[in-house]
Amino acid sequence: MRKVWKAGTVGLAGTAAALTLGAAPAPAHAATRAAVPAVKAAPSPTVHAQGRWHTWPGGHDSHSPIKNWKTRSYYRYRGVRVIQVNARCWGNDSTMHVFLMYGRNKVAKSGRWACDGRYRTVRIHNAGASHYHAYFALDRKHTIEYWMQYYQ
Repeated sequence: MRKVWKAGTVGLAGTAAALTLGAAPAPAHAATRAAVPAVKAAPSPTVHAQGRWHTWPGGHDSHSPIKNWKTRSYYRYRGVRVIQVNARCWGNDSTMHVFLMYGRNKVAKSGRWACDGRYRTVRIHNAGASHYHAYFALDRKHTIEYWMQYYQ
């Protein structure tokens, strides 16, 4: 025999009533009743939208052929912890070094790759300084294109 628990029933009388109701066959009109469509619940107000990458105003630029170049300083907005530099150069006969820096000359992260026209990324995940900039150093003069971005 199957036990069925009903809310609001208490004691021996409630248990006996639940057992008899659980064992009774379903009424004939129950099979013909239309199913009630499920109502989709509204999203909770505490659910935040997923973040995305933003390019700082003036954070995308390219420079004519040059060997060394420092970008302007970018202010880290409140709540931003992930910052990246996407950079590329052309020429195939040179190597580009990219330094993501904070303060005057402190390196947060660096990367090095060939000048093949594909952009690569240097990213930090725990940004805490107020200002960041990028520094590029190449073996030979080549065009540099970069994007300074933050995730929020």
